[in-house]
Amino acid sequence: MAIIPIFSFTTHDGRLFMLIPSSAMIVAGGSSVAARAICVYHIEKTWRHMESALAKKKMTYVIGAWFNTPAAYKRIMDRQIEARPTLKMFSSCLVFFLVLVSSAAAAPAASNASSTSTVATTLPSVSSLPQSVGHATSSSLKASSVTSALSEAQTVPPASDDPNYPAWSQDTTEIVEPIRAGLGATNIVPDDGQINEQNPDLFAPPTTDEGLIPNAKWPFSLGHNRLQTGGWARQQNVDVFPISTAMASVQMRLEAGAVRELHWHTSAEGTTVVTAVNTDGQTYVAAVEEGDLWYFPPGIPHSLQATDDDPDGSEFLLVFDDGTFSEDTTFQLTDWTAHIPKEVLGKNFQINTSAFDHIPSRELYIFPAAPPPDDEQAPTSPAGTVPNPFTYKLSQAPATPLSGGSIKIFDPTVFEVANTIVGALVTVDPGAMRELHWHPTMPEWDYILTGEARMTIFASSATANTFDYRPGDIGYVPPSYGHYIENTGNTTLVYLELFNSDVVQDISLQQWLALTPPALVKAHLGVDNATIEHLNATKQYVVGPTVSTDLETSLVSLVIRQMASSSAPTHGNYRGYYTKRPSIRDARLELLPKDIFRSARVLDIGCNEGWVTCEIAHSWGAREVIGVDIDDGLVRAAWKRRRTIWSQQPLNSSLSDDVFLSGDDVGHLPKRRKVVPETTRSEDESHSFPAAFEHMFGPLAIPPASLQTGGQFPHNVSFRTADWVRDGVVEDQNGYDVLLALSITKWIHLNEGDDGLTKFFRRAYSVLNPNGVFILEPQEWETYSKAKRMDAASHQQSTSATPGKEVFNAR
Repeated sequence: MAIIPIFSFTTHDGRLFMLIPSSAMIVAGGSSVAARAICVYHIEKTWRHMESALAKKKMTYVIGAWFNTPAAYKRIMDRQIEARPTLKMFSSCLVFFLVLVSSAAAAPAASNASSTSTVATTLPSVSSLPQSVGHATSSSLKASSVTSALSEAQTVPPASDDPNYPAWSQDTTEIVEPIRAGLGATNIVPDDGQINEQNPDLFAPPTTDEGLIPNAKWPFSLGHNRLQTGGWARQQNVDVFPISTAMASVQMRLEAGAVRELHWHTSAEGTTVVTAVNTDGQTYVAAVEEGDLWYFPPGIPHSLQATDDDPDGSEFLLVFDDGTFSEDTTFQLTDWTAHIPKEVLGKNFQINTSAFDHIPSRELYIFPAAPPPDDEQAPTSPAGTVPNPFTYKLSQAPATPLSGGSIKIFDPTVFEVANTIVGALVTVDPGAMRELHWHPTMPEWDYILTGEARMTIFASSATANTFDYRPGDIGYVPPSYGHYIENTGNTTLVYLELFNSDVVQDISLQQWLALTPPALVKAHLGVDNATIEHLNATKQYVVGPTVSTDLETSLVSLVIRQMASSSAPTHGNYRGYYTKRPSIRDARLELLPKDIFRSARVLDIGCNEGWVTCEIAHSWGAREVIGVDIDDGLVRAAWKRRRTIWSQQPLNSSLSDDVFLSGDDVGHLPKRRKVVPETTRSEDESHSFPAAFEHMFGPLAIPPASLQTGGQFPHNVSFRTADWVRDGVVEDQNGYDVLLALSITKWIHLNEGDDGLTKFFRRAYSVLNPNGVFILEPQEWETYSKAKRMDAASHQQSTSATPGKEVFNAR
């Protein structure tokens, strides 16, 4: 008889779910596994339900062999994600479920007195289990079965089990202290608290940090700005960021029509009109848009001018292949002409010197001018135009979809002229990361465009430091330094990864280990065969978030969600809005033509927790759906909603048997119907994977997209946090076939007034494709003053605002 700790939970309908591991797993996993037995709880339930169930100790149960369904679920998951060793131990052993049959009877008494709630039972050995339901034994693994080396404890102590998450969010509003793992103390001397809040891994570094690496983060916000009539510029080089010896940069803003005057650099430079002439007298003129690139080799004269396509002009980033570069040493046309005797000018151009009476007395650098025409052409040159363009439409290049994001690589194979600065545009989903890797011979220069991130840099010799990044921050990693970039925020991380080289190359830690003899890896790291088998021999670039089976992590997440759901709404965004509705199907969508979203690119403005967004992507045939909301918490919930639908959808939809399931699995799985809320499921629909599986095993990982699945759910839906009325999102540049605005105009009006509503309609018009559809749900004027839980300012706005036709005439 074995005494095994049991966790239990009572659902809303009186059912008690309990889970115990088999005796084989207790032996295999050790006492720590038994102490961390997982509580299976229902997705809609809360802390007090668990507390009540444990306090009452009502554990009426029978032992049932309900192992096929969880085994199949876990097999699906194990084929797609990187599981933690604890999860792998679950995968290799039979798991028994204790299912409630009557809540009235009392649980059998424990065979041994204990302060911990336990149950005594005799569990079958692994050898007695039916082979048809067991997982692969060690002999069936492709990994080596050689005996492992001696325990690492006999040479050095094992590494700590502390996951070392960031100590707090970069957006925290709480008072932060430099304390972690019992080390540190409170901060009693006043300092810049906002910098501490934005740098949790500097102020309270993970316990894995050691030694000191030169600062690998520099925000443009600390740069000295050069203000000019028509724009501004600020730069980064070794003077302000000493570690960045190989690359420098300039952030520049031009008002509509403003010109960055004709100039050239001693270094290479890589939505604006660019002009250039090469050494052969060949000309080049091109317009670049948001997300595009241009590259000018050293010494090639060129100019940059903002168009008036956007009333605000343009803003761009210039990167140079020399860390000592200074924008102040640029060779400028007007700087040179101001220092040439006019007699020389006249003789050179064979014209009277009076033609130069009005040349500037000093450099212009940036100056206002009339915007260029839409179809501006280069002057005709006897030598013709340049053979290789100085610009590259990166915004139109296809991205390679990955399990945790995407990547667009640009180098001379696609942008021939760029032979000293190459790189990639990388997107990383919330919780995902750019995999552990290093670059053998080249430094990496990073620029954060959107999102939040952290990066640990390993410099050998027990030296490693972790840095946090936000939009506008620059990161730098010297050659051969191991590192990763992890998305620590709730929105998609987008960043530029640039190299002073003619090729993009790196070495993936996982690929290296996967292609190293297994015995060597096991001897170094003390891992088992299952871990060796899991290593991927294909470079991943960006990997998705891992799934934790730890009870404490699950419960902390539950408490955070409850705290978030109880907070007052901001901008009219009510958390839990859709969970209070009786059906997963939104009745408003049912009123629309059935094919309105088919193959369309859709923007859901004010997407809340993403229920409607995901429904359109999953069930209405949309090619791509973007959900945008101003509330980070709601966007985070929307990303989770996407994973939940993926985990619970019918097997005969996206989870096709031939892709994810073995033959044995398929034989044990019941047929499933469409997902509906738990409160409305009929009896015959209860044969689906229980919602509790997502909490026990984590959600099913979303596999990488392919050419066949790229436009299918869940790869066709994503979410962004943004004040869309003011700033828009990066996806706006490609336009939309359908705009969806449900129950948001009132809140825009209340928070931003008439001007805000005008901006909303103007932006909607600008991003809607020709023949596109704008779906607007009107909100009655009478509801303005009745809006609940508004702050005083919003309430005042609701009583003073007046509806007017001029808002709807805005264009």
